[in-house]
Amino acid sequence: KKKKNMLATKICVIDQDSLLEAIQEGIKKEKIHIIGQPALENIKPIPKNAANNIMFVNQPISKYPHLKFLNYNEKDVWNILFDSIKKIRDNYKFFYFAKHPDDENVILDQKIVDELKIKVIENGQQKLKSSNTILGMFSTIMVDAFFQRKNVVGIQPSKRKRNCCFLSRKKYIPLVSNSQELINVLTNDNKNSDFLKVQQTLSGSLNKLNSFFIQEKNN
Repeated sequence: KKKKNMLATKICVIDQDSLLEAIQEGIKKEKIHIIGQPALENIKPIPKNAANNIMFVNQPISKYPHLKFLNYNEKDVWNILFDSIKKIRDNYKFFYFAKHPDDENVILDQKIVDELKIKVIENGQQKLKSSNTILGMFSTIMVDAFFQRKNVVGIQPSKRKRNCCFLSRKKYIPLVSNSQELINVLTNDNKNSDFLKVQQTLSGSLNKLNSFFIQEKNN
């Protein structure tokens, strides 16, 4: 049997910005429906941890050939990360390096691990609750952290060809491209000031989703 290409007749997106991006990607406007995101709307803020821990969420970009177009990989990000933390390590009790589910064997320089007292953990969800600051490239854990009202910062080298993180692309969180920029953001009072705007956009997501299903059922 020949495989048939299955194309969605309707595309659901979070907000107006996402709709415009979808149109730019070539999707017809009449196919797109704004429904918000019920799962994100229900994430509750988590109080700051007194220990002031910081966590980096890794992504093994170099493992995926289809991501070569980004023009950078995780090691480029590590260089920015470690160079920055060296100068401000005393600001944090624990520095967690969260592996990605596809990280079979992350090889970090042991000297760096010892110097920065890095605690390598199996996944970001383990220490998300106890970390006040979350760093990453475009991990979905950054989205969870954003809606939990944590300090979230994106790291992508200036040589990047495309920003795949919608949080930093929409300027909901800071995006840094070098170690000095990261230090500047981490040593200032970094607040994701657009949180309330995003929260309002998601308001009533479940009702919007139900209305969409009812409408589709009646068509």
